[in-house]
Amino acid sequence: DSDQSLTASPEQRKLILTSMLKRVDTAVYEAIGQVADDDFQKGYQTFGLSEDGVGYAVNKYNDNPQLLSQDIQDELDKLKQEIIGGKIKVPTEPAA
Repeated sequence: DSDQSLTASPEQRKLILTSMLKRVDTAVYEAIGQVADDDFQKGYQTFGLSEDGVGYAVNKYNDNPQLLSQDIQDELDKLKQEIIGGKIKVPTEPAA
C-alpha cells in the first residue's frame, strides 16, 4: 500500500488522515543488500514494525496536519516501541 496523498487532488487531501504503508522498498533494499554481500536468504521473510516493513504516512502532502497532531504521532511512536519491545502483544489470528 502507498501514501494516497501523493496522487490525491487538493480537495481529497483535506480528507486523508494518513495512509498505511507496506514498505516494499525496505524488503527490496534488504534483498539487494543480501545479494551484494553474497548472502541472499531465499524463502519466506517477514518485515514488520521492528524491520520498518510497515508504517503510516505523514508528509508535506497532508493538507490537514491537525488531524494527526504531533502529540498523536508521539503516542503512535510510543505504542510502536511497546509493540516492538513486546509490552503490547498484537494478535496474529482472529479472536475465537
